[in-house]
Amino acid sequence: MVDRSISWKYLVAGLGITFLVVGTIFVAGRELTEVKVDALEGEISELEMNQQSRFLTYRMAGELEDGRCRSYRTMRTDSLEDLYEVRRKLTTHENAGKISSPNYNDLKKKYNLLLIEDYLQKRRAAQECGRNSTRILYFYEEGCDKCDTQSKILTSLRRDVDDVFVYPIDTGIELSAVDYLSSYHNVSVYPTVVVNGNKSEGIVYKNQLRNMSHAQ
Repeated sequence: MVDRSISWKYLVAGLGITFLVVGTIFVAGRELTEVKVDALEGEISELEMNQQSRFLTYRMAGELEDGRCRSYRTMRTDSLEDLYEVRRKLTTHENAGKISSPNYNDLKKKYNLLLIEDYLQKRRAAQECGRNSTRILYFYEEGCDKCDTQSKILTSLRRDVDDVFVYPIDTGIELSAVDYLSSYHNVSVYPTVVVNGNKSEGIVYKNQLRNMSHAQ
């Protein structure tokens, strides 16, 4: 009887320690998630301010000294490189496990809005300044089997070719701007890419993308 009583005490103590460890890990995980989201929120807020500043600089250069095209050269790549880095972090955190923070979806919305705004700015600037650049709208949705392949192809193209700007648009985001852009290009298949206005559905490989970029 004494031995059995002692065994039960050890069992209860062991279970108590297990629950304590699991609880501590859970709380620590939630706190780490909030830190990640807060850090991303800070980066995106900074991007929003920088993008607004670049756009205002572009407008002022045109209205005050007719130097709009000169300012376009400085805004051409910086903003997108920063956005690509934020996308990489968002994807990394999401692949590691769904982030449950209510702010996370808001961050994804802000990111997509920044992409669309950058796309419109560069499209307008390229038209006004006569710059030959390749702007690729890449529409995808969560759970799309072929989208990961298309994403890797576009990343490789962007790294290999100058003046190629890729805009990955998540159509699962509930935003009127995303809905409008998707509807305007009649997107119903994923992945879909629109290269300088030329649309193609399904996986598009690098040589095809190059040919589409020259078919103005």
